[in-house]
Amino acid sequence: MKRVVSVAPMMDCTDRHDRFFLRLISKNVMLYSEMVATKSAIHGDRNKILKFSPEEKPLALQVGGSDKKELSEVAKIAEDMGYDEININLGCPSKKVQKNMFGACLMKEPDLVAECISEMINSCKIPVTAKTRIGFDDTEDFNYLNDFIIKMKEAGCKTIILHARKAILKGLSPKQNLNIPKLNYEMVYAIKKRKS
Repeated sequence: MKRVVSVAPMMDCTDRHDRFFLRLISKNVMLYSEMVATKSAIHGDRNKILKFSPEEKPLALQVGGSDKKELSEVAKIAEDMGYDEININLGCPSKKVQKNMFGACLMKEPDLVAECISEMINSCKIPVTAKTRIGFDDTEDFNYLNDFIIKMKEAGCKTIILHARKAILKGLSPKQNLNIPKLNYEMVYAIKKRKS
């Protein structure tokens, strides 16, 4: 099965209407929801926030958070609601996301990320995946990224989606983070080669 992440620089872009449209284009790709914060998934209107149409499947719930108990609870909720996968977002650089301690700033906390992934895996039977960047701020180093990925894999994460740009956590908007940091496909290829 080929995977595609719907291109959406901000939350609330890949809503159920967008995903339904994308499903019309391809029946085989895995679609990802917009990023949903753990607190919203747990305490918010689940019908409004998490509901989807069966036609959208296969579908992954993309979640943002850093509290392992909350992430564990949301993983179980995703499974119970019929999602095919749960994906932790470790790539979003927005100020709002950083303020709440999730997204790309978690690349600075590999041990915490591994603990979160482990808790998620232990609470559900659907695959737990991660989306991340190749680095952050002044850190764009193969060994750092490789060690980060190894920690996630050792925690049980079998699929990691790499955005081939680092995240600049201060001074750039999420939109600028999609254009200004240079693409580094060579690092992605090197990581893939090391893992295969």
